[in-house]
Amino acid sequence: MAVTLDQLLTLAGHLDDAPGYDTPRERFRRFLHEYVRDPQLARALIVQGQYAPGEQHRRAVIDLVVHAGRFIGFDVTFGGALPAGGAMRYHGLWQSRSRVAIVIAALAEGATAADLEGLRRTVAALRSTSLSKHGRAMGLAVLMSTHTRDRLDQFTDAPTAETPVSTVTLRTLLSLTDMVASGGVQHDDVVTLLEERRSVELVTGMLERAMGSAGSTGSAGSTGSTGSAGSAGSTGTGYWMATVASEFGTSPEEMLTHVVARRNIFGVTANAALEGLAKNGDWICFAIARKGVVGHARIASLADGTSEIRDAHRFRQLFHLERMRLYLETPVAIDAATEVRLKAGPFASPRAAQALVPISPESFRALTTPREGADLEKSTGL
Repeated sequence: MAVTLDQLLTLAGHLDDAPGYDTPRERFRRFLHEYVRDPQLARALIVQGQYAPGEQHRRAVIDLVVHAGRFIGFDVTFGGALPAGGAMRYHGLWQSRSRVAIVIAALAEGATAADLEGLRRTVAALRSTSLSKHGRAMGLAVLMSTHTRDRLDQFTDAPTAETPVSTVTLRTLLSLTDMVASGGVQHDDVVTLLEERRSVELVTGMLERAMGSAGSTGSAGSTGSTGSAGSAGSTGTGYWMATVASEFGTSPEEMLTHVVARRNIFGVTANAALEGLAKNGDWICFAIARKGVVGHARIASLADGTSEIRDAHRFRQLFHLERMRLYLETPVAIDAATEVRLKAGPFASPRAAQALVPISPESFRALTTPREGADLEKSTGL
């Protein structure tokens, strides 16, 4: 059974800043180090805690944000007090093995320039400690909300080269972890980007658009055989799990059989990925709560949403589908890691929604191969 963030917090105990090897927070951090080795799982846990009230969830999300540096290739140290800084504390430290130490601060929506000034002082203090192995240090503020972006950017752009501080939104940071994990971006690329004070948001956005364009090019005109379309690293093909909910008194099974399969159209009301949308050529598998994966299909094109499905205006995206297969009588069980990501989205809400959750090509194959393995392998290149 998958473990949720709330269950982890219950097991760990009350997270606080008390020192000691076996404190609740240290136990929580050891769990992250030992078991959260997938950026998608880290993303799911962040989503579960990001908007939950209370200090427990806030501290857990801060530690998850710090832990995300591991997926970019940094050596990660969780926060504490600087040896030479007295009461000066930091949320976390990322160390590149050969270049720079980066002090991490996860800033809430109400953050101000004073918070960044505090981060700058911490970076200056870090340089006089053994934590900065190479004598080069900078600060990185991870903005949990984009509302204060412009105001804080004016501060970071000030001529204070001696103690550089940059900002990045949580969305962009998570996107970078995915890019590095997939091999599309290297650790040194990220370090250079940060050291040269380039706009992480701008560069990451350009990379996302470039990868999306490559994916569209790779899948265009390939209705008969997609060739290497299953290789996400080379073509940008995406793999998604779509949660199917009851609507207007219609069960999920009836929705798939009588609406989706007959019309070859499917709509999603939400996206649990925190960023990005599905595109032509991507693959979707359909999941029903407490049942499992019951079918899959390929996105042939995006629908305009005018009159093809009831109340089309409420859907964030509508897809025309092809190569659809249903296996309602023999569902495929969802693996534990993917189930955690699902619990971060619609299944965790009292009001279920049809949503997309990003999954890896390997997870997609495991969840769909048992039904039409040979044909799926041939048509997706997996």
